[in-house]
Amino acid sequence: MTLYVNGQAVEQERIEREMERMRPAYERAFADQPAETRQRQLAEWARENVIEAVLFAQAAKREFPDVAEQLGAERLMQKITAGIPAPKDKDIRRYYQQHIERFSVPEMVRAAHIVKHPSPDITAEQQKEQMETLLAQIRNGADFGKIAAEHSACPERGGDLGYFARGQMVQAFEDVVFSLEPGKVSEVFATEFGWHIAKVLDKKPAAPCPLEQVRQVIVNELTAQARDKALERFLDAQRQAATIEER
Repeated sequence: MTLYVNGQAVEQERIEREMERMRPAYERAFADQPAETRQRQLAEWARENVIEAVLFAQAAKREFPDVAEQLGAERLMQKITAGIPAPKDKDIRRYYQQHIERFSVPEMVRAAHIVKHPSPDITAEQQKEQMETLLAQIRNGADFGKIAAEHSACPERGGDLGYFARGQMVQAFEDVVFSLEPGKVSEVFATEFGWHIAKVLDKKPAAPCPLEQVRQVIVNELTAQARDKALERFLDAQRQAATIEER
């Protein structure tokens, strides 16, 4: 059986290529469904995508018969979306409030650390004892940055790592530093990179970005949504008037 769209034959290979293009994202989104169900649904969606692409190309050819296919498609898209108004301020503000988490700066911490990486020349316990000695010096008033510069495997900037959010460091390290208050020094603790002592220098709580900083992002997203809806309405009308059959 061959698919025909307004009398134009569509090769099965084209649908199969669309299936493979869609497959990675589709498999991630519907991993909980049975394999047979996923394959059937993927085939149906790929078929629909191809039909819409053919209908759009046919419409562009009718509308702009004397230009190259790609240029005709671009001109048709411009025509379909030409009347889309700019988003209203109230819609921008509503979108901002509905997606406030997306437009927020996460909690940030600025920390310094002293680290000793695993070494074949010394046991883990001996390294830990060395770190306990350094910690005792810090507890007795020694400067953290100076100790880091002299004894850490990462001595740059006195061990200062700057500001970072969750997800940028290994979990074991983040669990410690995000639990400390500014100015506090941790106990000696281990991660996959060795033994650490951490000091939290500053913390910034999560906070939304001001609307004006993200206004253009929101305008772009609302405009893209409006363009997609206009294209969807156009393709729906093309589909209703089309002859689509299997022969």
